[in-house]
Amino acid sequence: MFTAAAWAIGLLIFFPILWTILTSFKTEAQAISDPPVFFFFDWTLENYSIVQERSDYMKYLWNSVIIAGGSTLLGVIVAIPAAWSMAFTPSKRTKDILLWMLSTKMLPAVGVLYPIYLLFIQLGLLDSRAGLVIVLMLINLPIIIWMLYTYFREIPGEILEAARMDGATLRDEILYVLTPMALPGIASTVLLNIILAWNEAFWTLNLTAAQAAPLTAFIASYSSPEGLFFAKLSAASTMAIAPILILGWFSQKQLVRGLTFGAINGKEASNEPPAKRGLAMVFQSYALYPHMTVRKNIAFPLRMAKLDKPEIDKRVDYAAQILNLTDYLDRRPGQLSGGQRQRVAIGRAIVREPAAFLFDEPLSNLDAALRVGMRMEISELHKRLATTMIYVTHDQVEAMTMADKIVVLHAGVIEQVGSPLELYRTPRNRFVAGFIGSPKMNFIEGSAAAKHGAHTIGIRPEHINVADSGGEWSGVVGVSEHLGSDTFFHVHETGLAETITVRADGEVGFKHGDSISLTPRAEMIHKFDAQGLRIGD
Repeated sequence: MFTAAAWAIGLLIFFPILWTILTSFKTEAQAISDPPVFFFFDWTLENYSIVQERSDYMKYLWNSVIIAGGSTLLGVIVAIPAAWSMAFTPSKRTKDILLWMLSTKMLPAVGVLYPIYLLFIQLGLLDSRAGLVIVLMLINLPIIIWMLYTYFREIPGEILEAARMDGATLRDEILYVLTPMALPGIASTVLLNIILAWNEAFWTLNLTAAQAAPLTAFIASYSSPEGLFFAKLSAASTMAIAPILILGWFSQKQLVRGLTFGAINGKEASNEPPAKRGLAMVFQSYALYPHMTVRKNIAFPLRMAKLDKPEIDKRVDYAAQILNLTDYLDRRPGQLSGGQRQRVAIGRAIVREPAAFLFDEPLSNLDAALRVGMRMEISELHKRLATTMIYVTHDQVEAMTMADKIVVLHAGVIEQVGSPLELYRTPRNRFVAGFIGSPKMNFIEGSAAAKHGAHTIGIRPEHINVADSGGEWSGVVGVSEHLGSDTFFHVHETGLAETITVRADGEVGFKHGDSISLTPRAEMIHKFDAQGLRIGD
């Protein structure tokens, strides 16, 4: 049903083109007398000969090619920075401005052309092609900006942030990152604008040459004895659209293919641009440039720093060697696995030789096996480079296994700073205690906590002894998780409101529904007051 409807709509849209092409081969009498059907008796090429003999027409056709191409090129050059600013530095009025700009396309072409036509006559700009180039650029600029804005919004902001960290200026950002990534969209925009501008340019040339009101001149081309009649006009239109159809076919073939101070190494960096702060960032989404090879991705910040090619090659080869990327230097990011892409992102940071690395959840997009491998690689890299690494993560396993020092943040507030084992053994408050450790700490309130002189007590699953009877707490085994090296029991304790998680070594002979006795190791009980702060040492 939907396919049939699509075909019907397509044929309806195609009908004027087909009728125009067929009419161009009719005699003038047939074109005027026949209904708009596809049947006629005589084929004739006379209309094409007449059109070609009209030197004015061929001159207008050639001039329209130059004017349409010029206005398109100028429009795209002007529109790219405008669309960039709307996409990446948006204001509350961005959509209003876009809507206002696009509303001009709702005006009839004559309504847009005529006032600009009169203005340019007064300014004397219609004596050269430049005048019409500017006119058509202004007419079509809104739709160019809107289309580019739509394409640019699809580019991840992290990639542009990475380019700034790599030292790219606004010009570099647009020229080397934004434009190549949005090239299919820009090419589509160019093609559409050429189609619009070519049509507008051809008729505008006729209108301005007539030195008459555009609407009058347009009607005259159909009705005046000196003008073109339907058959000849159809031949002229067919000649005009042929280059567009060829260009469109060719293009389609090509296109489907929280800090308190800002000093780093004693140097104030708050007002420095990102690339001058001595920091290198590795993003969660990798922020690789998809149109560049691995070598070019890693070398990009060095190119922005204007380093000599031998020095660039030396640093890239060094980074590739320590990250095991030498065999992938000529591949693009799309040809790499997640772990390989992450190593490329790290390599791009390494070659800058920064004072510190910033990692923004770099392993969160990887599967479990890759995360383990990359944890070891980053830890080894840290020891080899002996450079500060600030690593942001929600994964406490990553924090515990990779950090020299952990900063636990909650709602923008630093809760505790210390080594992994400090946070594990002596958490400052209940939030830190619950964050560090897997499975997380059991928290118990009420009379069981009051016996230990606390509002809440915390006990880690691995610090609870299990037995058949005689323990401090007793309950029934609910879900049990057998991992081979460990067994986790989730116990419903009859005197407590909370379910208690227990971690036992190896295989333990308790199953669902069994009675079990639990005894927390007294020296491992953590005590917290009503505000959640730690009591005692």
